[in-house]
Amino acid sequence: GKPVQLLDMPSMALPMVTKRSESRAVYNPSVLPVMWLGKMALLLTARISTWHLCRWMGRSSPVEQLPLVKGRRTASSQISAMIVAEDWSVKLPLRKVDGLDYKKHHCVHSTGMRRLGVDDGRLFELNGEPWLIFAAVAREGEPDFCCHRMMLCPLELPESDTGSVRCLRKILVQFPYADKVSNTERAHGRTASVHQKNWSPFVVAGKLYLVFTIEPVRVIRVDPATGECEQVSVAPTQAFQVFRGDHRASIERHSTFGVHGGSPYIPLPPGMGGGAEL
Repeated sequence: GKPVQLLDMPSMALPMVTKRSESRAVYNPSVLPVMWLGKMALLLTARISTWHLCRWMGRSSPVEQLPLVKGRRTASSQISAMIVAEDWSVKLPLRKVDGLDYKKHHCVHSTGMRRLGVDDGRLFELNGEPWLIFAAVAREGEPDFCCHRMMLCPLELPESDTGSVRCLRKILVQFPYADKVSNTERAHGRTASVHQKNWSPFVVAGKLYLVFTIEPVRVIRVDPATGECEQVSVAPTQAFQVFRGDHRASIERHSTFGVHGGSPYIPLPPGMGGGAEL
C-alpha cells in the first residue's frame, strides 16, 4: 500500500565520495573542449549531491537517508569542475565552481526536507568562450517554495592548476511561458518545478537557443546579457496527436508530457544533415 520507487542497476553503481558519515554522488556530467594554458583540453563539470538514490535500497524513505542539518533533513547539491588532457589525464582536479554561491539558493521541499544548492550543469561554447547553464533549486530570497530556476553564467578558467573554474556572473533565464506552465501546475496540485529545469542549450550562428520541451518541440532564443527568452518555434510531434485529443493532455492545459531535455546537442556536419539555419 506504500509507493515504491524503482531504480536500474547502473544507477546503483554511480561513484560517490564519502566524507565522515555523509556520502555524496557524482553524476550528470558535461564536457566541452577548451584551450587551457596554451593546449587543447577538456573541461568537465558534474553535479555533486547528498541526494543520491543510487545508495537507497528501498528499505525506508530516501529522505530519511539525508544528513540532518539544523533539525531538518537536507539535500545539498553543487556543481564542480575539472580539466583533463586529451588523453584524459587530470590537469586540474575536481573542485567546486566558484561564484555560484550555491548556499544562497535554498527552500523547503513539499516532503519537508530542505533543498540547498544548484543542479545539473550543462556546458556550451558561446563566442569562443565556455558557458554554463544550470538549475538553482530556488531563486535567492524565495525559500518558502521549491521551484527550480534556470540560470546562465560565463566561465573563467584558472591561470594555473592551483585555481578553480569561476562563474563570472549569474544570469536568470526568463521565459514567461515556463512560469505560466509552472503556475498552472502548482495551482492544480501538480509538480511545478520539473518545468523549470533540463532545458537543452545549443548555439547557431553565434546565437544561444534552448529546447524547453521535447514534446512539443519548443525552441526559445536567449539574450545571454539579460537572460530574456523569445520563443522561435513550437512543433507537436505527429505521433502524439492521439494524446492531444485527450482532455487530460492538451496544449491548452500546458501539458509537456513531462518530456524536457538534458545534455547539450551535438551539431552534425552538413554532409550528415547538419548546417541548418534558424
